[in-house]
Amino acid sequence: MYRDKKITVLMFCHNDESGIERFIKTVPPFVDEVFVIDNASTDKTAEKAQKSGAGIIRNKTDLGYGGSYLKALPLVEGEIIITTDGDGTYPVSDAKNALDNFFDKGLDFLNCSRFPLKDKYSMRLRNRFGNHVLTAVMNYLFGFKLNDGQSGMWVLKKEILPKMKLKSRGMEFSNEIKIEAFKNKDIKTGEYHIDYAERIGASRPYPALEGVKMLCFLVKKRIFN
Repeated sequence: MYRDKKITVLMFCHNDESGIERFIKTVPPFVDEVFVIDNASTDKTAEKAQKSGAGIIRNKTDLGYGGSYLKALPLVEGEIIITTDGDGTYPVSDAKNALDNFFDKGLDFLNCSRFPLKDKYSMRLRNRFGNHVLTAVMNYLFGFKLNDGQSGMWVLKKEILPKMKLKSRGMEFSNEIKIEAFKNKDIKTGEYHIDYAERIGASRPYPALEGVKMLCFLVKKRIFN
């Protein structure tokens, strides 16, 4: 336990066998449980993660990024949840500093920002451009001042989940959870700067298409909510 709270690290994975064992080994020893969300992987991600001591939440069919989290978040036991991806890009090894920021400020939800990048070569130029555009649009539409609206690393209290209307099943879930947290006056939020590393393994397909979907989501979310 850390500061008398049970801590869970929750990793989203899809075909991340090339680095999942190495990445799990970087989880700090004070973390109480590690769960890998295996979203219909066709490689040995789940087997390697299990060998490394992680619990497995397996999706037999592709539930999508958001669908995977909607399924997994209620299942873990930690009072505090740290999310990350299984591709090694987010510094789960730095969880202590993120948690210290979270606890010291009395937060309920902490967004871990990758920007400004400490190493500009850790992210492709097209991805940097897309992230900046989407974050700018989110900030404009919702009146936020976030540095990274697309980050997949968050620290949150499990108890706030019922306070948020989370339903998106795709990559836009990353936008939705931040909007639901930061616009809710009953949820104390903050942002913390983290390192970011080049991903292990192949890049995700169709980033431009996902970007368009997220732009459409942001506009619809602003109009209809």
